Amino acid sequence: MKFTFAAIALASLFLAPSTASGQFISIAYPADGAVVPANSQITVEINRPDFATSGREVALVLGLNPSCPNSQCVPPSQNMGDIMYDGPFTPQRVASLPQKGPHQNFTITVGGPGLVQLNAFHVGLLGVFNTPFTEYQNITLNVQ
Repeated sequence: MKFTFAAIALASLFLAPSTASGQFISIAYPADGAVVPANSQITVEINRPDFATSGREVALVLGLNPSCPNSQCVPPSQNMGDIMYDGPFTPQRVASLPQKGPHQNFTITVGGPGLVQLNAFHVGLLGVFNTPFTEYQNITLNVQ
């Protein structure tokens, strides 16, 4: 009995990183490099594939980093920028679009003109042991 539990626990440690790597969210809209109007509200769509194992969403943070000198933004792990959303992530399927996976839309306001980096920070739990995972995604927007 103790051996079985130890074997399962050990296997989960080795499998968790590869399992977590399959849980990536994506910024589906707007597209990377999209031109968006200055001082306007835009819709951001975050897609998430179905969990390969049992999983639980914890949170999502969206930030806009307007500080991209020479078109070079720092990674979101170092600077999320101005926080546009910080809260639950509850992606849902849409019955009329069965081919589309779980996703959630957010409305954010962009500022003045220039290149900005749209950052997403995602937190979740996976598997029987609720193994935590985090990930960052980002795209660049051309605000005009």
